[in-house]
Parts: sequence; structure tokens; C-alpha cells
Amino acid sequence: MELLNSISRQTILPNKTLIVINNFKKNFEQTKIESNDFIKNAPTNIALEVIISNEKGVSKARNIGMDNCKTEYLIYGDDDDLWSENKIELILSQLKRHKVPTLIRHGFVHLKSNGKEIQKKFYNKKIGLRIGAIANYYGGGSTLSGNTSIFKSLRFNENLNSCEDWDFWLRANYAEINISTIEKPLVKYRVHPNRMTKSIWNMFKFELFLRIKYICKSLNIFIFMIIGLIFSSIKFFLKSILLILKINL
Repeated sequence: MELLNSISRQTILPNKTLIVINNFKKNFEQTKIESNDFIKNAPTNIALEVIISNEKGVSKARNIGMDNCKTEYLIYGDDDDLWSENKIELILSQLKRHKVPTLIRHGFVHLKSNGKEIQKKFYNKKIGLRIGAIANYYGGGSTLSGNTSIFKSLRFNENLNSCEDWDFWLRANYAEINISTIEKPLVKYRVHPNRMTKSIWNMFKFELFLRIKYICKSLNIFIFMIIGLIFSSIKFFLKSILLILKINL
């Protein structure tokens, strides 16, 4: 509810806020009743829509929300986020300055259980594939926003239960999607024992999967680029020799 309260205090309110409840363990009717009660207690100045699905995984939830988004721009958030009051305003302002579809990344603050705040600094203002390949220096799910068309084109990999945000950023960078940075912390991200990134094994497993995936992809491209270079070079030299012979004749 604190996330919704922070959204309700935005200087520019969203057209609609979608809440995806997936992999619920209770029966559908009970979950529906609880979600209706949740909406009744939510701030009244934001339009809410709750989507219930028994599909599992954060990637699936992000895709479900995206598929139900009808607006030009989409801003993702996690249920344990707290948004700064001008988050939507700054993101929209940045997006409207660009002539092409754009993804936005921004800073964030770790909010400890004791109330201490730790601002996370960017490794680099502009993240390219080289820096982005080391680790997810782009930003997590709490820092994902941009033109809805980009999300609907790339989508989130539903085979990933973790690191889906890193994979999304890498694919966006590979596709040369415009990525813009707001150098301000626009989200307070709660640090608690049950958060997904706390599982060391889970993170290592999916990070390893992604690294192997992109190493294989890069090697595959490299090998076939070399083959292509050899073929085009042979073709060039053969045509050059034939042209020289023709001139001499």
C-alpha cells in the first residue's frame, strides 16, 4: 500500500495503475475478494486495475502488465518500492524530448529496515555493452520505464526467474534502442531478507546462464562474421583479377 500512496502523491498522476497478482496460492474467488478489498482501501485519486493470474514468475507478471497497458508510456515498479514525488514528471519530460522510442534508467536509494538510506551511484552515466556485460549496471525492475512499444517488441524472457531485467537491458542495447539516463534517485528500494536478490545461489545461477548465453551468441556472430569476411574478400579479389584481365585484353 505504501507504493500506491507514493504513486498517489505524484506531481503528475498516471492514467492507470496496473497491479499484477500472479502465482497465487489461494483459490481464485478468495484472491479476487481480497484484491477488491485492497482496491477499496487504496488511494482514491489513482485509477487501479488488478489482474490475477496463476502464471508463475516475475517475467510473466511484467509481460502480463505490458499486454494490458494501453498507454504510450509504461513505468514499471516493484511492490516494495517508494517513488519520489516527481518520478513520473521527470520520466515523461525525458521521454518527450526524444524523437525516437526510448528507455529510461535512473538512480535509486536502498532503504534499510532501520530507516537508513544509501544512495546507489551509477557506475557510468552511459552504459554500453562492454560495461553492461560485466553486471547489471543498467538498473533493476524498479528503474524500468519507456515507450510501451519497446517493451511489447522485446518482452521479458519468461524462462528467467531472476536477472530478467539485466537480460532485457542487454537485448535492448544489442538492438540499439535509445537508452537515456536521469541522474537522480527516483525510487527508494526496500532492502529486506525476502527480496529476490538476497538468494546468492539463485542470482549466481541465472547470471551464469546469461553470461554463457551471450558468450555463445557473441562467438557465433564472431565466427560467421569471419566466414563472411573470407567469402567477401575472395569474391572481391576474384572480381578484381577478372576486371584487370579484361582491361588488359
